[in-house]
Amino acid sequence: MSADLATDRASPVRAAGAAQRVADALSLRLPLSLGQADGGRPAGALWVALIAGVIGAFMGTLPRLQSAVESAQVLAGIVEYPPDNPFYLYHIKSWTLLHQVPALLLQLGFSERVVSVLLGALFGMISFQALALTCYAVGRNAIVALALPILAIPSRLYEEVSNVYPIFLLTEKPWNCYGICGTGLALLAWSLCACGWRKFGVFLMGLAPAVHPTMGAWCLVLGLPAMLWQCRKDKPARRGVLLALTAGCLVTLVSYGVHVYHARNVPPIDPALRDQYVTAFIEGWDTHRQPVPLHETVVIYGAACLALCGLALWAHGWKLEPTSRYLLQTLLLSSAASLFLVFATHFQNLLPTIVVMAMPGRFINVVCLALPALVLGMLARNRSDVRHQIVLVMVAAYALLRGTRFDLGIEVPPVWHPVIFGALFVVSDLWRDTEVPSARSFLRFARFVAVAGMLFLAAWELRRHPITASVFLALTPMAVLPTPWLNRLDRGSLRLLAAAAMLAVCAIGGGVAMGWPATLALAGLHLAALAGTIPQGWPGAKLPAPRVRWAFTCTLAVASVATIAATSVDRAQTAVAKIIDWHTHSVYRQAHRGSGYLLTGSVLRAVQLKTGRPVLLEGAALNQLPYVPESGPRMNNILQRIYGEDILAPRPPGWQMERGGLMEESGKELWEQRSAEEWQALSAEFHFTEVLTFSDWKLNLSVIARSKYVMLYAIPARDGSPPPSAAQVADRRAEMNDNDDE
Repeated sequence: MSADLATDRASPVRAAGAAQRVADALSLRLPLSLGQADGGRPAGALWVALIAGVIGAFMGTLPRLQSAVESAQVLAGIVEYPPDNPFYLYHIKSWTLLHQVPALLLQLGFSERVVSVLLGALFGMISFQALALTCYAVGRNAIVALALPILAIPSRLYEEVSNVYPIFLLTEKPWNCYGICGTGLALLAWSLCACGWRKFGVFLMGLAPAVHPTMGAWCLVLGLPAMLWQCRKDKPARRGVLLALTAGCLVTLVSYGVHVYHARNVPPIDPALRDQYVTAFIEGWDTHRQPVPLHETVVIYGAACLALCGLALWAHGWKLEPTSRYLLQTLLLSSAASLFLVFATHFQNLLPTIVVMAMPGRFINVVCLALPALVLGMLARNRSDVRHQIVLVMVAAYALLRGTRFDLGIEVPPVWHPVIFGALFVVSDLWRDTEVPSARSFLRFARFVAVAGMLFLAAWELRRHPITASVFLALTPMAVLPTPWLNRLDRGSLRLLAAAAMLAVCAIGGGVAMGWPATLALAGLHLAALAGTIPQGWPGAKLPAPRVRWAFTCTLAVASVATIAATSVDRAQTAVAKIIDWHTHSVYRQAHRGSGYLLTGSVLRAVQLKTGRPVLLEGAALNQLPYVPESGPRMNNILQRIYGEDILAPRPPGWQMERGGLMEESGKELWEQRSAEEWQALSAEFHFTEVLTFSDWKLNLSVIARSKYVMLYAIPARDGSPPPSAAQVADRRAEMNDNDDE
């Protein structure tokens, strides 16, 4: 009887313990998430980096050409220009490994399409690893870290963060590649250091200026001093950091030497003339170097990151891992410096031209990229607080609903609203458990400010999104609950429910973003990592013998890798086949057969890349001028003579800035009024032989190819040669496809 009674009494205890272990497992409270490898490196960081890299590369294999390959064509000698062409000056004078390495691949026999897909995969890998490792460095939760970049794609989390220079994770447009790589690489270098890979992170800091000179310099100047300060008492660590920095800087110097060699014959421009062209272009043409509106989302993100990092370091910095503390310190410096530059953009007339050329409003993008990772990481870190888990699930659910709003018919606000709500919730809770007496009173005041901010967000959403306002109002009182009430609220079943909801959100988000085969394969790889890291003596777990466990782990890992590889190869092949260039497009194929310059209408982009022909000027990318002011005089001469525009002249009424280039209708009326003789004279002066325009432009020239969106015209020969015969035109039109445009 007594034995049965003891068994009955112990049963609820065992059941509660089992439920607690399941909740901890779903929250990744395992060695993969919380363990420390040698040297203070999180044991799960390697898996997070590998899996996030695979996901990013998979998502980055898009059927898009990359603008960087356009310059690589020139460096590789595939497309040749005269030395005075402004577009050629840009290709030669712009320094980045994103041009030099693809040029080498082109010389080795890779096609432009394959190199573009490889670059897209690389950019996706960098962005996803930067986000996942930043979140993991703060929160030590692998599931949340891997969910963030997956949910960010369908929810358009970063595309809705307004700034003079946009933020993207994937290169869905060819001209986004430089900003994506520069911003992501800076955050990746810092997050690697924050996850214990100091040498690799510092190596990337030294390498970053060769990838993106301005963002790379920002990464190095802000990230290196904090790392050296952290290693000031550890001579071996400091020696390793300096050696890694030397290696990265050596690659940068070699890259710069190659750049100087290629640009050795470009004549310099007078500084006064440079300032004249750069100033005129920024004032009338450039969208990226305008004053940043102080009400934009980036300013809110910068202020939130500044407050979050500063208060967290003040209240709890003493008990954070040194690596996590390094990340918060670096982001604190970055947010403060970038906010200063944002305010400085309103006084650009007082700034040196070289500072304005560096686009001071863009540096805050690193902070904006990092803030959602910080918020989710801090919410995920405190697994024992069910309130944090609930807010975490709320933010993730909003991201998922935002991505599927067209399918479900549910209107939700931009995801940055719940992200800011989550940041305010974290700030409101920093006063708890702090052992810094000077910080406690101020943090309690900050709690009331944060609660007021949460109530303001709820009131703001009341008219447009009443459901969102109700959720915010329901969660706000949880920020001011007394500690005894929190102890009653903390139950294993509630945490189990929150963890299960988070897993469901991640699974659905992965299926939406990547498709179910890739999602299941990556889930299997993650489970294999978990199975391989669970210790033999894990309490309450009935594990098989080590050999059986590792056999299961290896089998699951091999099957997952094989599935991912198969789907990735298929996705890459499909992406390459779908790219629109002279291989797949009748008009571009006809243009590829010609010789000499190709003249392009207004905002037609990447024509050199699509046709393999040199273009006289790319009207949509005149924003090369601040980077290569040497091209200004020649560029303006072409604009005046052919397009009827003038960089130095004040902008006419109705002018709209179009990403630093011409408007879509620029030159249309002038081109349609020109006679064939005038086109012949311009052709003789500027050496172009064909004209590519939009299909609704009607020029007084012979049409040699057309499609739904573009049309190719021939310049008649000045020697009186007859135009193409009707049979020749019919043969050319037979191969045209009206549906093969982008």
